[in-house]
Amino acid sequence: MKICIPSFNRVETLRNKTLMTLKDVPKEMIYIFCVEEEYDDYQSLGFQTIIGEKGITNQRNFIYNYFPKGTKIVFIDDDISGIFRMKERLDPLTFFNEAFQKAGVRLWGINPISGFLKDTETNDLRFCIGCLYGVTTNNIILNPLAEGKEDYENSILHFQSVGLLKFNGVFVRTKYRAKGGLGEERPNNQNAIDYLKKYDVVRDKKEGEIRLLRVKGLDLHTIYTMLQKITVPVKQGKSSRQGFPRHRSTPFGISRARYSAKVGPSWASLKYPHIWEEIQKIGNHFNFNFTTVQLNHNLQCPPHKDGNNVGDSLLISFGEYTGGEIVINGETHNAYYNPIIFNGYELEHYNLPHEGNKYSLVFFNNLPNQ
Repeated sequence: MKICIPSFNRVETLRNKTLMTLKDVPKEMIYIFCVEEEYDDYQSLGFQTIIGEKGITNQRNFIYNYFPKGTKIVFIDDDISGIFRMKERLDPLTFFNEAFQKAGVRLWGINPISGFLKDTETNDLRFCIGCLYGVTTNNIILNPLAEGKEDYENSILHFQSVGLLKFNGVFVRTKYRAKGGLGEERPNNQNAIDYLKKYDVVRDKKEGEIRLLRVKGLDLHTIYTMLQKITVPVKQGKSSRQGFPRHRSTPFGISRARYSAKVGPSWASLKYPHIWEEIQKIGNHFNFNFTTVQLNHNLQCPPHKDGNNVGDSLLISFGEYTGGEIVINGETHNAYYNPIIFNGYELEHYNLPHEGNKYSLVFFNNLPNQ
């Protein structure tokens, strides 16, 4: 684990605040990143000091690339006077280890404010403020156009790529928009706000959270409500796929019988036409060609390939759960409210464990020349 402190024009602040907060952390874990003209001042603090780049977005990108891919990095601002869960002061290193253990490869973050706290953990798309967060380095690069609001783009890109975990009951003691550094520039950076409009996100007025919008009409709440009113059939023994555990799953659309090879409308499509209609709306929203949609309920798939699928599949998951990421050809992705298109016939894939109520829809084509 590397604890990285990007800092600019705040040597004494860093000495008196963040370094005091980290006083029990081994010095070899702490790295200070500064600009060249301030190198001597920061080096005098007695910690590993690296010359990076000017601007917080450029500096974050520099740090992402400075360490090998797969390195666990904690980003912490230079003016942090303490880390707290609800009213309890936390030992920084203990919390960092806990956060990485729970988050895995996901970005983890904290609450930007000390009020309206609930000691919960969530994995939907929420704003993870840049003053304290952790990542396992990957290929994500932030756009300098987001300068001053780069933590919004950081949250979005990690959610879309590997997912995120937010500790809603954890916050830091700091003074936002304090003089020096970049704090004074963040509130009114209209260029960054305009740039971020490329993403379908919305700010929650209460906490400053960001969530994916129903992308121009995409509504997963309706299908989630419908599915909670039915019981998805259990698959086991001869009715299940080889190597799969007992699970709940059923196809909608065109179904090919596993043993007779008979082709026709699936049982679920005929029994629940209103659900099938809603599922088709979702697939058509992405302009995706499909004949069949596999509905899975709380299924953890073992490593497999989809032998009967033709071409690409589209996967999207929803519900109230944590975990459950999909690993495709060795790379981890988060399909929670985030459609993922891949060739399941060619690429081995499986799910990581999850907790909670999870549904997933897999849109695919199982008929040639469709």
